[in-house]
Amino acid sequence: MIHIYFADKQLDTEKGILYDLSENSETKLPRKTTLVLCHLLQNSGKTIPKKELIDTVWNGNEYVGDQGVSNALWRIRKALGEESTKPVFLETIPKVGYKWLVPPVSSEPENPPSQIAGRKRLYASGVVMTGLFLLAIVVWKLIQHTDNIPTHSDFKVHSVSSNYGIERYPAVSPNGNQLLFSWRKETGKANIFLKDLNSEQTPIQLTDDLYQDLKPVWSPDASHFAYLRQSISSSECQLMLYNLQNREQTELASCTITEIGEASLSWSPDGKFIAYNSNDNTISIINPNLNEPNSRKSIPLVVNTGIFTDVFPTWSIDSQTVFFIRQNAIDNPEVFQVYLENKEVHQVTQSLAKKLVRVDSLTMASDGVILLSGLDRIDHNVLLYQLIVESGNFKPVKQPNTKLKDLTFDPTYNRLYYAKPYHTSHLGDIDLNAPSVVTKVSPYQPTFSVDVQPSYCKETDTIIFVSNSSGNQELWQIKNNQLEQLTYFGENSVVFSPACSKSGRYIAFSGYVPKPDSTKFNRQFHLYVYDIKLNTTIELTKDENFEPVSPSWNFDDSEVISGQLDIQGSASLWSNEFRQDGENKNLNLPFLNTKSGPNGTFLFTANANGEIWKVALNDFSKRQLVVEDMDEADWGNWDIDGSSLIYLKRTDNTNVMYDQIFQLNLNDGKTKLIAQLPFGTIRNQNSFAVNSERQRLVVAYFSKRVSSIEYIELE
Repeated sequence: MIHIYFADKQLDTEKGILYDLSENSETKLPRKTTLVLCHLLQNSGKTIPKKELIDTVWNGNEYVGDQGVSNALWRIRKALGEESTKPVFLETIPKVGYKWLVPPVSSEPENPPSQIAGRKRLYASGVVMTGLFLLAIVVWKLIQHTDNIPTHSDFKVHSVSSNYGIERYPAVSPNGNQLLFSWRKETGKANIFLKDLNSEQTPIQLTDDLYQDLKPVWSPDASHFAYLRQSISSSECQLMLYNLQNREQTELASCTITEIGEASLSWSPDGKFIAYNSNDNTISIINPNLNEPNSRKSIPLVVNTGIFTDVFPTWSIDSQTVFFIRQNAIDNPEVFQVYLENKEVHQVTQSLAKKLVRVDSLTMASDGVILLSGLDRIDHNVLLYQLIVESGNFKPVKQPNTKLKDLTFDPTYNRLYYAKPYHTSHLGDIDLNAPSVVTKVSPYQPTFSVDVQPSYCKETDTIIFVSNSSGNQELWQIKNNQLEQLTYFGENSVVFSPACSKSGRYIAFSGYVPKPDSTKFNRQFHLYVYDIKLNTTIELTKDENFEPVSPSWNFDDSEVISGQLDIQGSASLWSNEFRQDGENKNLNLPFLNTKSGPNGTFLFTANANGEIWKVALNDFSKRQLVVEDMDEADWGNWDIDGSSLIYLKRTDNTNVMYDQIFQLNLNDGKTKLIAQLPFGTIRNQNSFAVNSERQRLVVAYFSKRVSSIEYIELE
């Protein structure tokens, strides 16, 4: 084992422990952070560009490494107790790179820090050079022990289209020469465009209507394409057929954009059927019958009765089987298949959920081989996997340095097309007392990754939120404008929808916290309370038949009220007493999210139908509908501020879509528009929290939300 000495510090390169010999303390560093520190020490006095660190430590993976470098440098400075503005060890050279200021003294075999604390340091140049040589060996060995991270050198990325806005759902024609895709310009609606892949001509717009036009798929003879036409602020859609010869359009059937929020559509290679989601629980097929329109008939193919959603139907090469992803509303994805002949459903993968939180898309690459992309459970990066259907085995595929969504395979040229999203999620706020309508979010200091689901603690003037900056989903806080990670639950942890108690001491959340002594993998969601003062976590629910989604506190912190899903996927509110052996009681109210009213006599609560209700605590039958027509996915995007209700609507204003935030006066019923933002700025689910002290609305939002279309050539 090799130790590196500099100043009064000692770095254990194998364990990743940085010792402060003067204070007899130690800090555990992640492996990547250790590698970064080693490389800086090895090149002491030199200015190291960020790209060099990414190439060395992350094998050139810029998507992961860009944030990883910032994260590592932050951890190093924190361990050393220095500020970036007052560098002693590590200096940032703006727009150039980073310089290590204190040269290492030597690299020696392991010795206990207590034995070394008083040792006289040798600064002879020969010792320094020996230390640097050994350090180079250390860096090499550490890199050999890191996971094989895919690099861009394996594939050349080809840009297909990069019009500003959101480009999604690429579909390559059977001859590989044309591309259909959906494009939404800034705040406008999505339409279908056609691009000639052999020319630089501007794409031709094919649809122009009052709806969102999504997910085009070609007919095998390239004479038609089908697509989904989604209604505004609704999950309902129509399956449309477009004739490319005369540009006539025909509605084939009603359909659904699933609760997971993805458009699903696939045309069989033999041209006989189109597979789609007729509702959240059903995959259906329809014969488009281009020659006999009157004979078209929709047939349910997969009907499930559990809490699952079936998405991404994908036809086999022989058109006899449909593959699809089955997962619940939160995670646990697996690949299934259904046979067209007898409608028998079989599970293909058994352990995909151990690797991925969710699957973003899948495509049939060749007979018996599926490519799929999904969010990795460990480091929360989007990875590409290859699945062998016969064995059910899957393995990661080396990929370009980017996220991959909306996969589609072109067998003519052996290319994998995909949409490359740029969705950076941070926290910010909106002034509730602004003299005019607010049109942008004021950003907070971000962590190094995705920041979501804020909750405001009034007594401590603290914002609690969820971030995966450390590599796992953990609770963080912003207090006195300072970021701090609160929990360290570790690998496989899931933290969802935190809610601060009135005292500010306790944080209720749903999710999964692995037990230290447990080796079993269990993704069952439970309800937890984290005690900030004692740094302990209490599990409130253990019922395997219900999964909590969104907790909140009652008016005196004696109970946690949580929206929970049963095994059928039905929502109801439960009260969970916050005490040892407290009672968990089903309130039999069909809602997902709730907030206490200002005087403790009413609950305000939201369901998955885009409605907010006022419910009397002494008589649940006394209910009043307060807000309706919210987006169904925005069940948590509202909050109570004294006698006001703040809520979000995704609205259509003169054929341009916006995120509009309203303030409803609960006394006189008057509504005021507070903010109007580009459509899709605010994250869905639970992304609102009113800071009542400063009269600011804290939101989780996409600071940049665009996407483009690329492809890579596969072997």
